[in-house]
Amino acid sequence: VNTVRSPFDARSFINSPLYSDIKITFTCGTDKTTIHAHRMALHQSAYFAKAMDSAWAESGNAHLVIDGVRPDVGQAIVAFLYGADLEVPPNQLLPLLTTIDRLMMSDLEDVCSDHLHALLRPHNVLEIAAGIAESCPSMHRSWLNICSSFIGDNEEAIRKTDAFRSVSREDMMVMTAVRGPPIFTSPIPFLMHWLRAQ
Repeated sequence: VNTVRSPFDARSFINSPLYSDIKITFTCGTDKTTIHAHRMALHQSAYFAKAMDSAWAESGNAHLVIDGVRPDVGQAIVAFLYGADLEVPPNQLLPLLTTIDRLMMSDLEDVCSDHLHALLRPHNVLEIAAGIAESCPSMHRSWLNICSSFIGDNEEAIRKTDAFRSVSREDMMVMTAVRGPPIFTSPIPFLMHWLRAQ
């Protein structure tokens, strides 16, 4: 009799205490969440592998505490390591990108680039571009290229949004200071339109 076994699905072990050999706590401000995890899944990420190895070497501790990471973003990243799709609502995109950059998880750069392509809109591109320029030094080049291309193709629509009028002076300075390549293909006209809108 031939039997067919269903393939192993690691997603069923996301945040499961079954066979869990490590816990991760994500904290951001007053938000704090602790989840169950499995070292074998986490070792796919160079960041988690290094964090686990140093935590284990120091104290034999099977509990990682990662400060400054929104729990929903941290959980989405861990779930991805178990084979889940990286679910990114628009309001989580910038926190996700800054977390990926801060934790130097370059293995997620391409997946995040795909989400960036899919989620950019005229009303959010400037906020996202400024956030990447300010908070993503490791991976900002590839992600800012995506923003720059979108801005170049949609400049007129961007200028009609409330978000364009409400861009802060600090964010505009951060974006115009980016070089190699710049965010704006024609920064002077863009700045003039922005100043008139103030």
